[in-house]
Amino acid sequence: MAIEEVLTARLKAYSGLTALVSTRIYPLPLPQNTTFPAVVYETVSGFEYPAFSSNSGTAERLFQITVWGETTSSVKAVEAQLKGALERWRDSGNGVQDVFLVNQNDLYSDQLQLRASALDFRFLISV
Repeated sequence: MAIEEVLTARLKAYSGLTALVSTRIYPLPLPQNTTFPAVVYETVSGFEYPAFSSNSGTAERLFQITVWGETTSSVKAVEAQLKGALERWRDSGNGVQDVFLVNQNDLYSDQLQLRASALDFRFLISV
């Protein structure tokens, strides 16, 4: 299973998160006419650790996961559940060695009149 599918499955299985966003967890872009709060994710970068004579078997993916909502409190509630779902999460059966939160930014869109929080999670994965 591709790491994006593993990420989506993890988020959709995390009951605290789905209690707030239901199934509104999407790869970028955010669909039009979405009910909020909602979550979108994208791969920001990827890196495979080199070895001297072969693949080391470990890679890194940086995902930005953005929470969009109409109120700061709704965004912060979803943000807390994302952190609970992913920080230091390991799933050896699906190749997830570890996950770290490495950056977080609060955002506001004048055009959409929405608040957001963008969280960057670094995934160490087996390849």
